[in-house]
Amino acid sequence: MIGAAAIGREVRRARTALGLTQSRLAARAGVSLPTVQNVEAGRANPAHGTLSRLLGPLGLSLEIRPPRADWDALAAHGLPLGGGSAPPVRPRAASLVRLVADAALDLALSPAGPETERRREALQALLLAIRTHFPSFFRRNLDRLPAVRPLLPADPPGRVVKLGRIARDAVAGYL
Repeated sequence: MIGAAAIGREVRRARTALGLTQSRLAARAGVSLPTVQNVEAGRANPAHGTLSRLLGPLGLSLEIRPPRADWDALAAHGLPLGGGSAPPVRPRAASLVRLVADAALDLALSPAGPETERRREALQALLLAIRTHFPSFFRRNLDRLPAVRPLLPADPPGRVVKLGRIARDAVAGYL
């Protein structure tokens, strides 16, 4: 999620790259000078229409999209997904919940393919391990996420079970 300060930095960056003053941008966008100043300072919470008018002359636009899953960070938290370079992070339960939620949503919106299937199996294995060996954590944190339910097959294939053992050993250190 992008905040007001980040939006302000992007507006200022684009405006200065185009050689526009704040007054000139305000005139082109049909907004007041204080609106431009407040947006750039990160103090504004403009309506969608105002922000769109302000971004148009800069060649910028608004885009609403789900967050992309951080598969490397999730691997550092126990996702049995080889082949990546896991960042040096200290796994934490709170981070795991956010990472799983992002990954489940990412998978739900990703086109079918070998990489998507590989990630799906790894996430299923991680969820299976948590549900089986840490049921109270699963009920409190993951069972409430609608995107998680379709990832938990009633009869998981052997590959998912095997990967689940690897995931269990990894998450046991911090759950």
